[in-house]
Amino acid sequence: MAVIGLVARAPYILDFLVKTPVAGNSRLRFDFLHVHNAFRSPGRLEDGELGKPKAQVYAGRYDSFRHGLRIERKLIDATSDTELDGVTFAFVCVDKGEARSKIFDLSDHKENTVHRRWHWLEP
Repeated sequence: MAVIGLVARAPYILDFLVKTPVAGNSRLRFDFLHVHNAFRSPGRLEDGELGKPKAQVYAGRYDSFRHGLRIERKLIDATSDTELDGVTFAFVCVDKGEARSKIFDLSDHKENTVHRRWHWLEP
């Protein structure tokens, strides 16, 4: 299970998934938490979170009650084939069409991944 990207509804998907026994990880974008996207973020905004990478913010929020979760500040692109090894289901929450297309192209080439299980969520 993976959440790729962290735009629009993705923080709520991540919030739900970390509270379930599902094994998973998340690869997030390189963007930062700002006022204009903090209000769409589940949970309380802590002092010092604004301006930090979203991956760092969410890893800190969920570290205390979910072990084994990997939240990484990593770019997933056409060269990330091995990064998706073992991922059988993914929420692709990426707002750039070209990047999203390349992620789906990667899923087409994975033997253990069924393309229909990769879900794109509108921003």
